[in-house]
Amino acid sequence: MEKIYNEDLKLISQEYSVRNLFNNEFERFIIEERIDPITSFKIRINKSIKSKPRSYKEIHTKKSKCPFCDPDNETPDFEFSKKIYIGDSVLFSNKYPYGKYHAVLVPNYKKHVKSFSQINYLDLYNSFMLIKEFYERIPEGDYKYLFINLNKGFSAGASQEHLHFQILIEKEPTNYFKIYLDKSNKYFDKYKKFFIEDYFNFEKQLNERIIFDGLIKLWSSFAPFRNNELIGYVDTFGIFFLSQNKFEEFIKNLYNILVTYEKLYENFNLVIFDTTLLRESRSYPIIKILQRPLFDIGYMEICHLEYVISSIPEETAKEFKENLEKV
Repeated sequence: MEKIYNEDLKLISQEYSVRNLFNNEFERFIIEERIDPITSFKIRINKSIKSKPRSYKEIHTKKSKCPFCDPDNETPDFEFSKKIYIGDSVLFSNKYPYGKYHAVLVPNYKKHVKSFSQINYLDLYNSFMLIKEFYERIPEGDYKYLFINLNKGFSAGASQEHLHFQILIEKEPTNYFKIYLDKSNKYFDKYKKFFIEDYFNFEKQLNERIIFDGLIKLWSSFAPFRNNELIGYVDTFGIFFLSQNKFEEFIKNLYNILVTYEKLYENFNLVIFDTTLLRESRSYPIIKILQRPLFDIGYMEICHLEYVISSIPEETAKEFKENLEKV
């Protein structure tokens, strides 16, 4: 749908359907995308999310059981594929999808694990192998933006305490990463260099917020959106382009980072924007991790898109680096 007032004022929306298979029946969801006429940001409407459990009390009753502990019977399949298993890890269709290709990935479904300290390196390794198999099964080649997301804890937006990732593969980048990619493209056109790499090198010169300088480059965000926010990238054109040895190194580094972050800050969000599916990219895979205490968002964030935080980035970098070295 497109309603036009003039060249600079338009109301634009589109709908598409998503189906998954649960108990031998197809469930159909209508997702509507709308473009905000002021910011040009895309928002998504999925009315079915109203029935999604959102509080600890709703999720945990004496009669309730964890669906992620019994994925065979309690979770849906994709319309185009059954569940995918590797070792103790499983990937299946999200029951409340945000997009056409939206999966839930459980690193270990054989144990009711709530934290990264309860899984091991192999669980995380198998999880990333499932992501690779998932995108290889997708029937549409123009879906090329791969996002690996994590809601760790209820205050971070998780509806189940069992540790799990949300995998999104999109035709277009999400709002934040569209801005990031536009900036990266303009920066490359002007300097013939990658913006995120120069950003890291600049931080190294300052030596105030650097945490990790290996295959993963990690530092504390200068202007964070949330408390104790970290940003970084993987030194490769795509995670799944890495050699076997480098891939194993990446998983070990990421595992140590996640265990350390969880130990320090407990509930958090993670997003990894991977560039493996992009034919031409002027970025490396991006990592963002940020703390999510309960009730951490206020009117400035909602009404003004300006983030108010209480942690000091330089102190976050010092604390995290000191604890990371002990893992």
